Amino acid sequence: MGLRVRRFEEKDLLPLYELLSDEEVMRYIEPPFTLEQTKGFLEKTGLFGSPLIYAVDDEDGVFVGYVIYHDYESDSKEIGWVLKRDVWGKGYAESLTNQLVDKAESEGKSVIIECVPEQNVTKHIAEKAGFSYIGRRGECEVFKRKMNDCSRISITVPKYEELWFRQKMMADPDTMSYNHAWGGTIPFPEEDWKAWYDFWIIRNENKRYYRYLKDGTSGFVGEIAYHYDVDRCIYVADVIVYGPCRGKGYGKQALNLLCRAAKENGVNILYDDIAIDNPAVSLFLKNGFKEQYRTDEIIMLKKEL
Repeated sequence: MGLRVRRFEEKDLLPLYELLSDEEVMRYIEPPFTLEQTKGFLEKTGLFGSPLIYAVDDEDGVFVGYVIYHDYESDSKEIGWVLKRDVWGKGYAESLTNQLVDKAESEGKSVIIECVPEQNVTKHIAEKAGFSYIGRRGECEVFKRKMNDCSRISITVPKYEELWFRQKMMADPDTMSYNHAWGGTIPFPEEDWKAWYDFWIIRNENKRYYRYLKDGTSGFVGEIAYHYDVDRCIYVADVIVYGPCRGKGYGKQALNLLCRAAKENGVNILYDDIAIDNPAVSLFLKNGFKEQYRTDEIIMLKKEL
């Protein structure tokens, strides 16, 4: 959908005031804000304090509202959203909910949504996203989404002696089936480990990033990586889930972890060229990548981080 969540800026004051002064938007929250109240709200929560709220832009860079993302309890995050009336019904709330749930679960947190009983739309969105009613807190009803089993997935820098797992993945026909157009399995003999480890891990020059995927029960379950392609002047993504570990939702979470890492490292755009018949294309498209072009062999995908 192309929604962008970002830190607030001073330029957001008037668009935020337009939002918070709308009686219909604020019906279940607070009385409509004055300009001075909006300024105080922005300075307290968005600009100078610990970030509790984040601005949301649409795909054209237009401010459409904000999201809430903060600690609820030690093991959970509370999320919420406030959107302009002219974008209601466009699926923005659902998209933002899924995005924030992914972020919370990647941090090992359950997710909470609070709303007053009259907020039927909010409750419908929460239930659609897998939240369950757990009780009341003051005047609000509380909905909670427990972590999925796959939420235990994490990333780790492999030790040199742990490269046996990459060797195992590269030699597995099921895991490497996506690569059939370029030869399928890839040899990764032990005599190549030192040069590979030096290039990707030790001397990555901030142009190469590589991590193992790991869960709490199965151990290593895949890899994520990106690298700077000098010929095309782009950063290219790579996500591989080990064949026997597929079907558990790891791919979506791995892609989100990779995008977050790239953004934190200063990468603004990620690309991936995927074989035309690779089913992973749908995973990328569902998670914010857009098709740039296609040939008889590949589909080029792009995501602005």
